[in-house]
Amino acid sequence: MLEAAVTHSIKVLQSLQSSFSQYAGTSQDAVAWNEAIEKLMPQAQRKRTIVGVVGNTGAGKSSVINAMLDEERLVPTNCMRACTAVVTEMSWNASTDPYSKYRAEIEFISRGDWEKELGKLLKEFLTESGAVSREVADQDSDAGIAWAKFHSVYPKIPRDSLSDCTVEGLMAERAVLAVLGTTENINTASPNAFYQQLQRYVDSKEKVSKKEKEKDKDKQKKAFETEYWPLIKVVKIYVKAPALSTGAVIVDLPGVHDSNAARAGMYSSRHHARSLRVY
Repeated sequence: MLEAAVTHSIKVLQSLQSSFSQYAGTSQDAVAWNEAIEKLMPQAQRKRTIVGVVGNTGAGKSSVINAMLDEERLVPTNCMRACTAVVTEMSWNASTDPYSKYRAEIEFISRGDWEKELGKLLKEFLTESGAVSREVADQDSDAGIAWAKFHSVYPKIPRDSLSDCTVEGLMAERAVLAVLGTTENINTASPNAFYQQLQRYVDSKEKVSKKEKEKDKDKQKKAFETEYWPLIKVVKIYVKAPALSTGAVIVDLPGVHDSNAARAGMYSSRHHARSLRVY
């Protein structure tokens, strides 16, 4: 009832504003009333209430959010570590453009943030001699997670040459430099097209088995393509879901140990969120 009353009030104020504008050149009262309406209108804007969804990797956070938004697969759920490592924020879509019914803004971390992250990743999975630690075999270990992130961004670098790699040299990679500090926009009319375009950035080759790579040359080629999910700071999705219509913002937070420093700092310093834990 409150939302309906606010909507009706906005229409009344807009009608009055239109009438007063006709006399703005001859009446100071009309000008004053229009100015009063301009100050009043912002009070009708929805206030954001952030709800952070937290839980272990694979606990079903993304599936719960899709159900809440009444969408089959708006938030990717089948891309292994990539899905759980990317902060995904769902908000109300105020666009009236039918071709922008589903929108997304993919913000990449800055050059400085990735440079710091690279240094931490190398220390995590490399031994003092420059060899890859045996601990990377455990995908859930700190070394295994660090290696997964590094190898996703630099898949062409062989293990035996990592001792020669430097942070400065790795930062010169063109594919990486092209996205750092940028924002990619997705606008579609259908959820399927939206999902497919979003997958390009948050997809992971972890879900492609070795046998599949051997059988399918396209999948084998994909295994040597740069993946962007470790470079993403946040994915902001805008959708016309009733659950978001009054200002709620649902945030799918990274699983345990899957975040990077830039993402971890973003929500701890900029947002105070209520939490929904998924077991």
